[in-house]
Amino acid sequence: MFFLLLTINAKGQEKYDYVWLFGARSSPNDTMQGGTNIGFNLNPVSLDYEWRDITIGSYNSSICNENGELQFYTNGCFIVDASHEIMMNGDSLNPGVAFDEFCSDTLYPFYPTTQNSFILPQPGTDSLYYLFHKGEEILDVPLFIYMNRLYYSLVDMSLNNGLGLVVEKNVLLLEDSLSSGQFTAVKHMNGEDWWIMCPKYRSKEYCTFLLTGDSIKGPFSQEIGMSTTNGGGQAVFSPHGNTYVRYNPTDGAFVFQFDRESGLLDDFTHLAPEVEGLFGGAAISPNNRFLYITSWNEVRQYDLEATDIDASEVIVATYDGFVAPFPTNFYQAQLGPDCRIYINSTNGNYVLHVINRPDESGLACELVQHGIHLPTRHAISLPNFPNYRLGTSSPTCNPDLEINIVIDTTVMNNTITKTSEYDLSVYPNPVDLDLQISCDLPAGGSAIWVLSNANGEEQGRLEINDFQEIYTYSTRDLPVGIYFYHLRSDLGVLTRGKVVVAR
Repeated sequence: MFFLLLTINAKGQEKYDYVWLFGARSSPNDTMQGGTNIGFNLNPVSLDYEWRDITIGSYNSSICNENGELQFYTNGCFIVDASHEIMMNGDSLNPGVAFDEFCSDTLYPFYPTTQNSFILPQPGTDSLYYLFHKGEEILDVPLFIYMNRLYYSLVDMSLNNGLGLVVEKNVLLLEDSLSSGQFTAVKHMNGEDWWIMCPKYRSKEYCTFLLTGDSIKGPFSQEIGMSTTNGGGQAVFSPHGNTYVRYNPTDGAFVFQFDRESGLLDDFTHLAPEVEGLFGGAAISPNNRFLYITSWNEVRQYDLEATDIDASEVIVATYDGFVAPFPTNFYQAQLGPDCRIYINSTNGNYVLHVINRPDESGLACELVQHGIHLPTRHAISLPNFPNYRLGTSSPTCNPDLEINIVIDTTVMNNTITKTSEYDLSVYPNPVDLDLQISCDLPAGGSAIWVLSNANGEEQGRLEINDFQEIYTYSTRDLPVGIYFYHLRSDLGVLTRGKVVVAR
């Protein structure tokens, strides 16, 4: 009985999304290929550099087995195994104009769009995985990118000594004008099969497919809500699977209820915030209550349980101007296995934003701008994961997983460098009344030291120069809590860290 229960518990872990992969070269002369792995199998969560000769950019999907061990991933050009080699028969994904133009690039070979693929385990099997992926043929102007082909490729992980073999590739499911991005999936009510949601481009038509243990059924079509005017953006199902949101800043957020039995959308609500920019993302809190949508310079929270969802809007973050080495604005979002929401930028930066308490209302959600420091650039990238644990005994996420909000890493480029090279010291830490800042800049150098709170709001700054070694900053009027600093010069951000104010 003990071993039976042990087997059942291991089987029910459903850790398919427990390894997140990022990474691209910084420049043509950069020898630091590879990227960052965020691993949720450890507590605290691990964040490590790993060498790999594969660029993972905006087109980013990966899959682990049920125990959280990486199986394979894709950058839209290739399917890559866990040893970071192109899988057998895993080359030449998404054939067409975009593949010819982008995947042959010797420096940054990756497909150029976001949220256009994901990987699902075939129901009822332990070794078969479906990669669903969209291919791009036509780029409209200006910046209205849409896809015209939906494929699947099938991987058998029992072959090639456990490294996997692509047994079917680029199998065409649908050829039509499809939205760029906004591609996701959700479990059927039976807890085994999967609904695949693929919206049309500049349309109010939604195509769905049903993945079962023995077939892919569909497409099924439904028209509802409003037509879109733009692609891009992001789509997401709530963790319980009953709410579906499709969003881009041009069209706003389309909020629907979703019937996981029939696969039909219902009860349309339109949110139209006044935002800047063409790009944005969306995520829903683990408790299914709060919707977060991003635009270039702001993150908004909506209460999906409110009578008037539109009126519940709260701006929980405004971009603070931080660069690493480009503006760290807001782009797409992904709920992690640790119950935090991670947000990237529209630039290939070395940082991610994080919402530490997304189940909390308003500013209590604790959004920390540029809170996660990566060893390598994320290359406008976030993995695209559905909720694999829906319909299982496992919770959506584990809030007991811990992560260091600011991770001290050595970033290999010419604008972010180790603290020790500038002899920057901030003490005492924790601090009560006055903070001492010691910095030894090169001759003729100058910089700005900026202190921000957990919401990314600037609390104060100091001008640092090469002829004064010690500076005093008063923390007497600051509330108790965690604060973040960075040192910036004309070259960009030199270093960063955190300070705890305690009484």
